[in-house]
Amino acid sequence: QRTNPRGIAVHNGGLFVPVGSGALAGTVQRFDLTTGVQTTFIASTFGGNPILQTPWDVAFRANDVLVTDSTADRLL
Repeated sequence: QRTNPRGIAVHNGGLFVPVGSGALAGTVQRFDLTTGVQTTFIASTFGGNPILQTPWDVAFRANDVLVTDSTADRLL
């Protein structure tokens, strides 16, 4: 279930959507534009530690990706 989608980005054949609430809260989901398959691009935790709390937008640059987190007031 995807609730409260935020800003989106299209990159390398995928649609990337930060999710603010619901079962996938705190993640960035990737949708393949050819097959429609959904995968988690950025999980909400890594090694039990939170990565994102309330992701708001995603932007791709030449060699990395930036994600804003409105709860923590930071850019990752």
